[in-house]
Amino acid sequence: MKKTTSKYIEGLNPEQRAAVCHLEGPAMVIAGAGTGKTKVITSRIAYLIEQKLAEPEEILALTFTEKAAVEMEERVDMLLPYGYVDTHIKTFHALGYEILQDYGFELGLPPNLKVISSLQQHIILQEVLEDFEDIVHFRPAHNPGQFRSALLQLFSRLKDDGLMPEDYAEQLNLLHGKQTELLDEEGWQKYNEAARIYGQYQARLQEKGLIDYGDQLLYVYRLLQKKQHIR
Repeated sequence: MKKTTSKYIEGLNPEQRAAVCHLEGPAMVIAGAGTGKTKVITSRIAYLIEQKLAEPEEILALTFTEKAAVEMEERVDMLLPYGYVDTHIKTFHALGYEILQDYGFELGLPPNLKVISSLQQHIILQEVLEDFEDIVHFRPAHNPGQFRSALLQLFSRLKDDGLMPEDYAEQLNLLHGKQTELLDEEGWQKYNEAARIYGQYQARLQEKGLIDYGDQLLYVYRLLQKKQHIR
């Protein structure tokens, strides 16, 4: 094991130091706000490089927000000597987009994918709703766009769970077959309508060479799940 003498562990409490110097297998840090989680992660990155346990380009640090990624990158830059600029610090979605740019063709996605805005999502979903002639529950005549936001939120949750339209439809069919008492028939019809709309929404995006925010994770999940050579 490498020595643990390092300027990057000075001033850390025992728990923080243990996380920074941990080497064997994964480690999970559970802590509340303001307890130094970012300091631990950035110190760990600097420590791994200092101790020659990893090259800068071999390290990947992921966050949920762009703000957090920028903050972490700035802290690492301040800790490390000049020239260590190859560490990858970004959001999960930014990493997903990069992977899709390189390997999206493996899933039939076109090159030069564009991530659409929330407004564009609403426009495309409205186009999809207008194409269906037999939608009963999600396109009321008095307000055809009433359920767009709710549907997009549903699609986002499904993508976070790694469910493509066909996966969602299959789960609904299995659930309906085994537990019909959960919903009345109208309730099942609503879910089936949502599944059909989800499928057409995804197809429309793919036709246009577009992806939405959740696709940056959904498609990468599917890519790594199915393509061992990419993993």
